[in-house]
Amino acid sequence: MPMPKKPRRRCLNCERETKRAVDKYCNSYCKNEHQYTVYIVSWLNGKVSGGKKSGTVSNHVRRYLIRNFGEKCSLCGWCEVNPYTGKIPLEVDHIDGNWQNNSPDNLRLLCPNCHSLTPTYKARNKGKGRSWRRELYAMSKQQSVTLKE
Repeated sequence: MPMPKKPRRRCLNCERETKRAVDKYCNSYCKNEHQYTVYIVSWLNGKVSGGKKSGTVSNHVRRYLIRNFGEKCSLCGWCEVNPYTGKIPLEVDHIDGNWQNNSPDNLRLLCPNCHSLTPTYKARNKGKGRSWRRELYAMSKQQSVTLKE
């Protein structure tokens, strides 16, 4: 007597039936789209930071900004396509200058020209993004003073 077939699952993204019973998604597009949606919901709820270990903003967050605010500079509206890459060269700017603050209201897309004119651009903002480190240093310094007395 042959084994009965397992019922096929529904795709977690589009609810269509999957090809095999063990699959969670019907194709790679649905997989990527569902993982993007789960990540963005977690980011908006504060469960994930929205950044990479390298200190840059997550690709999912960048994609979210482009989808919601358009693929143009939020200051000047520049949207020229690079003829070599076929993409619009936009950079994600942290408005308050803190590279760890990836909250949606602190991020914006800027063209390289507008971004270079901001007061928080690259090395102009050196030392201003790690307030926790300054606080930790001040606490350890304060504790060493109390121990000496």
